[in-house]
Formats: sequence, C-alpha cells, structure tokens
Amino acid sequence: MAKIDLLSDLKIMVEQELSNLGYSNSITADLDTVLLNYFNVINRLPAIIKWKIKQSKEVKQKIKTLTPDIKQGVENFIRKAKFGQDLRPHLSKRINQSDTKDLMFYDWGIFHFHLGIRQDENQPDFVERTNELLFAIVKDNTMHLIDIYPHHNSFSRQELIQIIENNWCEILDPYTLKGVIRLTHNVLNDGIHQLRNAGSIRFYKHLEVELLLLWVVE
Repeated sequence: MAKIDLLSDLKIMVEQELSNLGYSNSITADLDTVLLNYFNVINRLPAIIKWKIKQSKEVKQKIKTLTPDIKQGVENFIRKAKFGQDLRPHLSKRINQSDTKDLMFYDWGIFHFHLGIRQDENQPDFVERTNELLFAIVKDNTMHLIDIYPHHNSFSRQELIQIIENNWCEILDPYTLKGVIRLTHNVLNDGIHQLRNAGSIRFYKHLEVELLLLWVVE
C-alpha cells in the first residue's frame, strides 16, 4: 500500500512556488523554514496590479523640492504602479534572499522604494540605488505614498505613522487603542530601532505578516 506524506508534498509544492518566483532553498531546509521563507517573500513583494495611487500632502509638497532625477524617479514609479508593472526593481536588493528580514515592514506594513531612473550597473534587474526613498503603504488595490526621506535613520521614523493618521486615518482605525489617554513611556525613534534589533516586535497572523500600529487616541 502506498504511503501518503502530505507534509512532504506540501514542502515540494511550496518549494516549487518559491522557485517560480526566482528563489531556491537549501536541500536541508525543513518545512517550517520553507513556509516562513515563502510567506516572507510574497508579503514583501507588491502585487503586480494596476494600483490606484494616493499621495499624501507631504509627498505633494516634497516633490516640488526634489532634484530633477529623483522627481523623475517618483514619476516613473507612479507610472509603473498605475499601469500594473512589476515594482520589484525598486525594492531593496535583499529581496533576492527569501530569508532576509524587513523589520519596518513587519512592524508597520510600510514599503520603501528606490527611485533610480536607470538600471543598476551591478544588478540590472534593479533600478539604481538612491539615497532618497519613497515610503508607501497599501490597502486593497490602493497604494498610499507617505513621504520621501533620505535612507539614513528613516526606517523607524514615527512621523510616517503621523502622516498616515493625518491623511488616511481610516487605515489606522483597526489598530487604534480606543480610550487610551497616554503611555507610561513614549518610545523615541531610536528606541523603536533598538526594539526591532532586539527582536521585540514580531507579529504574524494566519501565516501572513500583519500590520501593527499602536496609535494613541488623544
């Protein structure tokens, strides 16, 4: 009688899905590792759809001050998103590694995109790396462009959450602590960075990365 091994079959199926996306796993990787890598990848890759784009007041204002190349980079990115082109070339090159962590995305569900207008010389599958990054959050088929910041010290900027609150408060509603007046300790941006590096902020739900935004109702 033939034996059925559903877990082995599942592992083979998920490995094939990863392979279709351009990833390979170690032959010694167990099922848990393969599943984690798979969900890590598919959550961090923006869907290839015709995105509806919404720009925050801050982005609209920032665009006026950008250098011509970066401004063109923003315009190119928006055009690609609206026409349903693959946005993967604008992501961090580390997206090529299925087990690479994006701590800011895990915590806040916020993507960051490079704005190069030419192919990267070393890895032509990506656009050139830029110091300026476009930060965005998606909900359903809408991509909300939050702001543009320089790379350094931008990944724990709580201003990004404030901008979401100011422009699209409905995004934060499911994650708002109702009735909370104050916190006993206000964590600064550096504190958020330290907590992430210490592994203190990780939340998964139904094997999908879930946006967590702890926002205080004044």
